[in-house]
Amino acid sequence: MINIYIIDDISISRDMTAKALAHEDEIEIIGQAASVADAGRQLTACDIVLLKADVPTDDALAAVNKVVKLNPTCKVLVFGLKKSEAAALAFIEAGCAGYLFERDSYTELIRNIHAIESNRARISARMAACLMERVQELRTISAQLDHVYQYRNRYEQLTGREREVLELIGQGLTNRRIAKRLYVESGTIKNHVHNILKKLQVRNRQDAAAFLALQAA
Repeated sequence: MINIYIIDDISISRDMTAKALAHEDEIEIIGQAASVADAGRQLTACDIVLLKADVPTDDALAAVNKVVKLNPTCKVLVFGLKKSEAAALAFIEAGCAGYLFERDSYTELIRNIHAIESNRARISARMAACLMERVQELRTISAQLDHVYQYRNRYEQLTGREREVLELIGQGLTNRRIAKRLYVESGTIKNHVHNILKKLQVRNRQDAAAFLALQAA
């Protein structure tokens, strides 16, 4: 038996959905409410939450998050969406297991309920393409963040003095001029530069200067 809870701020619509589903085999309506807040702990007992896409008292996207946090095993099926792949994608990213557009039929609702319960997704070819595009975007963002993290991690390995030297390298100063600026021997600066290149994993001072520019970006 699939335990379903209905969240819809319009009581007539909510009641009609509940009465229709009550005649379906393997489906049991365990409750209904105008918002996630009104449903409260009852959501912990359901398998699927049917959530109206424009629930005003919760903000539908935030409501999806609330349901998932309250009951991680519960699956959310959003219905009444405007015909927009972008909107559907936003709900999927929020944690929805499925969606229905406002013009989708009752038959499509039943199909989606059973598909979700069986861990199968029902999406159009166009939506699948949107999902693939979004996955690629997220992979690119992840790679960029990983790159930034690696740069920061390397930079943080430098001592305070090595960072000073790196700053002066970035200004185009030679070892001799850096030594004069910091009142130390040129050999000391040479050692610092060697350590800097090693820690930053770059080949030369030009690459070190470029690293510094990226670090500051």
